[in-house]
Amino acid sequence: KTQVAVDGFTKGKAPDALVIGAVGKDRLASDAIATLIEHYAQTAIGGMPELNAIGEPQVLEDSDELISSFSAGEPLTVTLSVELWPEFEVEKGAYDNLEVEVEVPPFNQKAYDE
Repeated sequence: KTQVAVDGFTKGKAPDALVIGAVGKDRLASDAIATLIEHYAQTAIGGMPELNAIGEPQVLEDSDELISSFSAGEPLTVTLSVELWPEFEVEKGAYDNLEVEVEVPPFNQKAYDE
């Protein structure tokens, strides 16, 4: 609402009904859902550092379904998916005797000169 300019009103001061009419209910719901998901997803994932999350969480629900079920002031349930760093253990000393052979190609002076 504070970012919408409606003719005849100071920005952010227009009545809700006019803002909804100017922008559209679905657009307002979409923006509200995106803001809520961004905030609460980061809060939830940040509160579980043992997850070792990689990247941004993805919403599993269809966006049209979320918009149609959204009602201001009512609970909104969203399922998120986030990729995690793999967990593995390496025994101490497991790589102590590891040998790696590296083949070094011969230097090609002709290719270098060109």
